[in-house]
Amino acid sequence: MDIKRIVIENQVDRKKQIDFKKHIDGCSKLDYLFTKFLEYRTSYSRYPTINKWREFVVTSLLESLSENKKLKFDMVGINSNKKLKENIYIYQKNKIVLYDFYFSCALDFYEGNDITINSLSMEICYEMIFEKSYYGFDIFYLPSQIERNIFKVLSRVNYSNGFENSIGQNSILNELETQLCRTLVNFENIEYSNLFSLDKVLIQLSYKISPENILHNINYFKKIIFKEQMLLAQRLSSKNIIAKKYNEISKMLLSILNSKEKELINLRYGLDNERRYTLFDIYHMKQYKNYKLLLEDLIRALWKIKICWPNGIIYKLLFCSDEQYQEESLF
Repeated sequence: MDIKRIVIENQVDRKKQIDFKKHIDGCSKLDYLFTKFLEYRTSYSRYPTINKWREFVVTSLLESLSENKKLKFDMVGINSNKKLKENIYIYQKNKIVLYDFYFSCALDFYEGNDITINSLSMEICYEMIFEKSYYGFDIFYLPSQIERNIFKVLSRVNYSNGFENSIGQNSILNELETQLCRTLVNFENIEYSNLFSLDKVLIQLSYKISPENILHNINYFKKIIFKEQMLLAQRLSSKNIIAKKYNEISKMLLSILNSKEKELINLRYGLDNERRYTLFDIYHMKQYKNYKLLLEDLIRALWKIKICWPNGIIYKLLFCSDEQYQEESLF
């Protein structure tokens, strides 16, 4: 069995034909839909229901049509709430496939050119993937062409100012370690909300964490997990009332996950209208062999959610807080 270079890495057959043009177009459409989703939030100070979301998008498209502007979205794709949800699901699943392919190419390029997989190299990689998921590679849409273009884009890593191979794996280890240390220290600060503080680190660094990073920092992870159990178990035993309020959106968020990931996210964040659990409780309930395996499962699930949904709704539904604030929010 191949050892993953980063936790989120998914084995990809890069010779298999993928409709890159369709997938990239889907990312653009998904971005448009979520832009309207967030515009509604700004206008009405709450997130929309599916029906309100669809109505808001239709109104926007009709306004563009009346001004003879090019429509960014086919009206047929949103002629019902069911159709809107189906298309969002397709766009999101295709985006995951696209990111898997891009990361596979990038990691092979780094490995083939003796470039250390660390914070800087993965940040450059992520920026490239984010950009190319929306704008593509001009007219190049065959897997081999995409691969060559990714290699070309990433070749600049070799000449990046401040990129030091000599620091090796330590840079990525230190970034995670720094965040975990900060999280642990904040447990002593009564003015700081520690609810899901570890989860926020994991979703933030998800594309940078390797299995080795987890092992290197396993003692920090365990201390944070035990702190959470001691200080937050009672608070986490309550239901996620925000997920209940946005029940339809919560179900859509879960739909992109496999059954194991879906169960883990439900247990952790209570999206199924049941109570939430500490990581310590989940570890024992699901009989994990070690905490590394639990953390890897959580990171992979959070990564899929991260690339498929806006941060604002992720923080609201999973962490019950606004992205820019640390305190728990009920609105």
